[in-house]
Parts: sequence; C-alpha cells; structure tokens
Amino acid sequence: MKRSIFLIVIFIVGCTSKNNNTFHLKAHIKGIKEESKVLLFNYDKFQVMDSTIVKNEAFEFKDVIEYPYEAAVLIKEDTLMIQFWIEQGEISINSDKETLKETGMSYSPYVKSEKINPIIQNYLKLTEPYYNKKAEAYNKLTSNLIGEKEYEIKEKEYEKYLDTIYKVSYDFLMRNSNNYFSLSEMINYKEEYSKEQLDNYYNKLPSKLKESPKGILLKEYMESSIVNVGDVAPEITGKDLEGKKIKLSDYKGDYILLNFWASWCAPCIKKIKRNFPTIKEKYADNNFTIVNYSFDVDEKSWRKVSNQLNIDWVNFSNLTNMGRSPTAFKYGIEEIPTSFLLSPEGEILKRISYEDDLIQELAKVLDK
Repeated sequence: MKRSIFLIVIFIVGCTSKNNNTFHLKAHIKGIKEESKVLLFNYDKFQVMDSTIVKNEAFEFKDVIEYPYEAAVLIKEDTLMIQFWIEQGEISINSDKETLKETGMSYSPYVKSEKINPIIQNYLKLTEPYYNKKAEAYNKLTSNLIGEKEYEIKEKEYEKYLDTIYKVSYDFLMRNSNNYFSLSEMINYKEEYSKEQLDNYYNKLPSKLKESPKGILLKEYMESSIVNVGDVAPEITGKDLEGKKIKLSDYKGDYILLNFWASWCAPCIKKIKRNFPTIKEKYADNNFTIVNYSFDVDEKSWRKVSNQLNIDWVNFSNLTNMGRSPTAFKYGIEEIPTSFLLSPEGEILKRISYEDDLIQELAKVLDK
C-alpha cells in the first residue's frame, strides 16, 4: 500500500511540474477592442508564431521555446504594437491602450518578466540620454544653416556621442553578459568593436550561450576573415525557391556574377531591373552565369519580388538576415546590392559596390 501511494505522488509531481522552457504571456490592456485578433511576431524568424483573440480586454500566449527571442504583440484593429523579449517563465503586460501607444517603437516598460525585459529597461535608461544627444548633434550637422567650419565642429560632436554610445553599451553588455538579449546586442554592434573586445565578451558566456545559435554566430564572425580580390570565393550553400539545394561551387567553369540582394532592398530591385536583362543577353554565349543570393528572411516576399523581376537565373538563399549571416561575414557585406565577378576557377576578379556602374565594371574584365 505504501509503495502504491509513493508511485501516485511521483506521478502527480511529474505531471504538474513546469517545463523550464515554457513561457506564459498574460496581458490585460484597457481600451482594446473585444474580439480583436492578436499576433505574436518573432523578429529573429521574421514570422508570426501564434495568434489569439481579445476576451475581456485580455489575451495570453503560451509555448515552449529553446531560446529567448525578440518579439512584438500586434493588434491591428487598435493599431497597437508592443515590443519586448519572449523568455522562459511568466511574462505580463498590464496597462491601457493609449499609454502603450506612447511607447512607440521602443521596448515597452510595461512588459514584466523575470530577467531579460528588466535588463533591457536598465540598458535603455543608461543609453537613451546619449542617443538623444546624438540625435540633436545629427540634426545640427545636417542643417543647411551651418558653415564649413561649424560643420567640422558639429561632426566631431556627433562622432563623440557615437563613440560614447559604443563604449557605454559595451561596458553594460560586459557587466550583463549572461543573457540572450546582451548576446544579441553584441552581435548588432559587432562591427563597432575589435575582435579582442568581442573575444573578451564571448569568453564570459556560459556554455549554453556559446552553443546557442547566436553564440555560434558570434564565434563565426570572430573567426571569419573578409575575402579580397584574388582570393578564392568562399563556398555558399542554400536552397532555391523550389527547395533545391544549391552550392556556389556547382557553377565553377563559368564566369559568375554573384549578386547579393533582398526583396526589401529598393536599390537592389532597381539595379536588377535596369542592368540584369542587358547583362544576361550580352554575355549569353560567354560561359557566363548569374547567381543571386538573397538576404531575405520571409520566403513569401522573396518569391513575390523574384517573380515580379522575372528572375530566371540562379536565385537561392538561407533565409537569414544580412546582419546575422555567416555568408555576409565572409564576403564583408555591409550594404546591398553588392556583387562579385568570379573567374571560372572560382577566384574573385572584382568586387562591385552599390555605387558602381555594374555594366561598366563587368565590361572592364569580360570584354577583354
């Protein structure tokens, strides 16, 4: 009899124990419309993760997550968006519609959770004054009323606030390294810090964060070296819109125009419309292949714009944001469109930047 009672107790405890990877978001927002649809958006994946309906000015979401992520709650009927971070444990939003609207595009202070969201608010309190001063300096810098000498003074003032933001942010992230938000923010600032600074931060991370997707991404960036003309082009793998696996090296033997773009990039679309039909026709019989690699994260947008542009050449992606893409790290992509001309052996012959005339730059090499 005692053994049976013991087994029942174990069973009950096992069934009622909380999953450590579960989040539970409960929101009560005065003034939101009854029966409004609420979307939970994931910025990392750039997709809607869940939806629900407002009942009695309240709604909730619950799910299991492996890692925290930057999120937003969207209530279209009330034109309301609330930015915050999803993390394991209880998350609450208690406020009214108008107050939440005043927060705008910033992380909402009305979102309460155990760890990450409080850290974000401390981070914002620390950095916001410097961002405000930077904005003031920028407005003065871009004013048409200042002369050349005054411009130099204002430019130095602007750069001073910018440097201060980087320093203050780095110090804060180093003091608060053991969370996914700080790791994400360090990745956002990666190009402003030295490899030594990034290495010092990375070494403070616990194993779980080092092994996380963003921990691996930071490590890859630290170990990456940007290619130059004369180097062999790094391999790129991905899938096209039909799901076919694509490798850049599959097209060795031809001259390759490797073009980095995205459907949300207006200059990319403009350049493809203006230049690519001409390039395709001009070099059709020259062992020449066009390869587009997209930094889209939303497949629907990528597909839609690709169809609108009548892209019938190689067009593939990993659906990874440019700022978090190992491919962008290796090729040193900081802006798009950026293109590379590769030799039949895979050597980089020319890097063609956003401002360059693509047709002229290709002609300098291929027309010889």
